[in-house]
Amino acid sequence: MRKGARFFLALFLLFSFGSLWALDFDNGEIRLTLHERDGRFSLYQKPEYSNGAYEALFTDSDPRTSFLQVIVNDISYKLGDTSTFKIRIEENSGNPAFVFESPFLKVTEEFAFIKTAGVSYVNGLAITITLANKSEKTFEAGARILIDTSLGEQGAGPDFVTDSYPIAAETFIDAEKDRAFWISENDHLSLMGSISVVGIERPSGIHFANWKRLNEVSWKAPYSAGRNFNAPPYSIKDSAVCYYFDPRPLPGGQSCSFTFFLASGDKQGFLPQGQEKAKAPPDILDDEREKDLLQIRNLINRIDVLMTEGNASGEEINALEQTLNQLLAKYGSGSVNQR
Repeated sequence: MRKGARFFLALFLLFSFGSLWALDFDNGEIRLTLHERDGRFSLYQKPEYSNGAYEALFTDSDPRTSFLQVIVNDISYKLGDTSTFKIRIEENSGNPAFVFESPFLKVTEEFAFIKTAGVSYVNGLAITITLANKSEKTFEAGARILIDTSLGEQGAGPDFVTDSYPIAAETFIDAEKDRAFWISENDHLSLMGSISVVGIERPSGIHFANWKRLNEVSWKAPYSAGRNFNAPPYSIKDSAVCYYFDPRPLPGGQSCSFTFFLASGDKQGFLPQGQEKAKAPPDILDDEREKDLLQIRNLINRIDVLMTEGNASGEEINALEQTLNQLLAKYGSGSVNQR
């Protein structure tokens, strides 16, 4: 069977599973949604009073307003928006992960479920960004993560608070400041982000500013202490948080990693690194259907590469056909060997 036909059979399987581009992972009171087409994620909490309804902890009406961006030798790439990096979803050490891959750099964004210090259930994520140099040459590489916060915009109080003071205007916290966390909250929900967690490298800086100002720059937005969260005429009381992990030399074949944390609000803060990880329940990645869905997505990605490069061996084609046949038989869709 032609490679194109195999691709469409895999695509049919993916459609039969439901949503083409989004995967949900529920654990404790948290739902993580990965949007594969855009390379973005959304985070939700299920408050006790909500009768099972999840509510967004940051802006989700357009997931593209929050993003991961990397910089390599002064050239920045907004992942999900650039054709330089291909996107896929994988299982990484038992955790869901985005993989963004280019000819010179592989970026892995891994999501591990965590508990914060004051709760006994899963209420957040440890997000680890790994940059792997695929080339033989050393280059400078770094990352920034923009979170389009929204909860603190809804009231009359400050858009953010830290464990030490409120943040009612533009603020930059550098790596030397001794703060533990920030919180964005409304009358019944709160999003908490890490500033300093025992056992992990601090961000180079965290910038609290108007979302438009942070979004429209290629890397760092000019900092103006005390400026409000407005960028007239259209972006009014529109705040956001940007984590920076400044570029550093990355030798050929080597990698570096950065970690930060997001969770529902807990005034006791985050646990030290190594104490916060939560075991995934049976329905997180161990669920047979979800694992099959990830396998189908990976098959589509591989078939797409083979169709572009045109250099698949007979052995690899047979292996792909065998895997597809197993999935097609499992879900009642025939065989790729049928003509």
